[in-house]
Amino acid sequence: MKERRCSMCGKVFKRSSSYYYSLRSICEECVDNCLKNKDQFISEYKELCRKYHLCIDGCECYGGPFISIVEDNDFLNNHIKRLRREEVF
Repeated sequence: MKERRCSMCGKVFKRSSSYYYSLRSICEECVDNCLKNKDQFISEYKELCRKYHLCIDGCECYGGPFISIVEDNDFLNNHIKRLRREEVF
């Protein structure tokens, strides 16, 4: 385990190298705090999408992320369902 300094709170912590690469610089306490906010974040994001008829989408095939027009409620609901299933990296 390598000792690191959390990029969010500054606390020194140890993290194994097998943890997600993008989260290796954040302590477990900060990761947990961020994950607690995931549902609230997605709910607020959904309201922004609805308000502006835009969402942030992505696909490696098309070089995402990119902004998509929210065509209708079905499109938006499917987009949000996909986000709720996604893991956080």
